[in-house]
Amino acid sequence: MDYVHQILDKRPLVHCITNIVTVNDCANALLAVGASPTMAHHPEEMEEIQKGCDALVCNLGATENYDAMGLAAKWAEKSKHPVVIDPVGCGGSAFRRQFFRTLLTLCKPACIRGNYAEITALAEDMSTVTGVDAGSFRQKSCEDIE
Repeated sequence: MDYVHQILDKRPLVHCITNIVTVNDCANALLAVGASPTMAHHPEEMEEIQKGCDALVCNLGATENYDAMGLAAKWAEKSKHPVVIDPVGCGGSAFRRQFFRTLLTLCKPACIRGNYAEITALAEDMSTVTGVDAGSFRQKSCEDIE
């Protein structure tokens, strides 16, 4: 069975803790593929929400929700739910890179979804750009990456 049919059969509930810029897009993308989104952000509801979900997405651009992400990640790990970490802005923020490392102590992510600058910043623990874009890294082709 292919992934599309698996999603359509299961209709998973995905808990997204994401920044305000992407909430609507994330919800609509999940609905478009047959999943259901929930956008809970308060630390007091993380255990109950995560226990009822099938997966967790943590967008590190939502810096005001790091406490909730940490709690949700613990519950996702305990429930054996896949966790996706989106390291938004880690290329320009040591604060975000530190929280990424904290998340890795709380769960084993199924996926780290980032652009070249973000992944490089995480791998090398250094600032690669300002903001969330790949900056000069965007110019590189796959052949340029070792």
